[in-house]
Amino acid sequence: MCFEQTLVGNREFYQQDKDGWRLWCQENHKVILWDFDRDLPSMSQKNQRYFGDWVSYKEHGDTGYFLGAKWVQNLLHHLNSHEVIQLPLESSMIFTKSM
Repeated sequence: MCFEQTLVGNREFYQQDKDGWRLWCQENHKVILWDFDRDLPSMSQKNQRYFGDWVSYKEHGDTGYFLGAKWVQNLLHHLNSHEVIQLPLESSMIFTKSM
């Protein structure tokens, strides 16, 4: 998502932004992030509620794409895109605390 935003030239571009989706995600960013972190230990492909328009987090689909874009944008404040792409997941977690 973040790289698509770069190609479009708009860091706030989301294909999902219909009927106030982006604004709702922005206003609820911390709550979404907190719930995602809380759900993560028991999350599976079958029970996740963040990625896909067929699932719903508080009546909003695709909220994981919003979180993911914000996460990668945060990483890009510290690293270049090549470094981000090659970053092991464990190492990327040190940058998550500042989201």
